[in-house]
Amino acid sequence: MSNVFGGIILITIGISLLVGFGSFWSLILFIIGLFLLAKRKPVAGFILLFLGIFFILSDILEADIEQYFFPLIIILVGLILMVRSFGLFKTPISKHHEGDTLDDFAFFFGNERKIKSQNFKKASLTAIFGGNNIDLREAKPAGDTINIDTFSLFGGNEIIIPKGWKVKSSVLPLFGGVEDKTDSNSDSSVTVLIEGVMIFGGIDVKN
Repeated sequence: MSNVFGGIILITIGISLLVGFGSFWSLILFIIGLFLLAKRKPVAGFILLFLGIFFILSDILEADIEQYFFPLIIILVGLILMVRSFGLFKTPISKHHEGDTLDDFAFFFGNERKIKSQNFKKASLTAIFGGNNIDLREAKPAGDTINIDTFSLFGGNEIIIPKGWKVKSSVLPLFGGVEDKTDSNSDSSVTVLIEGVMIFGGIDVKN
């Protein structure tokens, strides 16, 4: 993994030298896209890479290619919908989730999951113009920590946990935030660790 992040740093330096440091937001999108790909979140990663590369090319070519932005976005959404129809990145239909891990992807819609596992380990939640809702009140953790990895782009996630569980967040918020509404207990043996990136999005944690 160190090689991956080393590669991301070198790529970022190279692009900065190529286009100059004026394309700050383009580079931010590009970097986060690479980070998400390294974290094995392909859909969100490719979308942000696409946006970053699009605006970087606009700066390099000094051309008015923004007129193609929305048609290309529509094409990209169509491609993602087609990919999902073949079962890739597809969200399970059932509201009740018995597995020990969860990987949910909400794209222009919402998911609701009630976790029933008595050995739950981790969840990965991606929300792009949509939202995820997971209820952990009937779940039991495999150890003393449940890891929740999130990515939100103009979307949000709601996490419901039992009373007394601790919440710890190390999310990178860009025009977003994590709101902890829980009645947490610092002496609890169970911690919900929330990590990830939020861009114009948010996470609500409550009991």
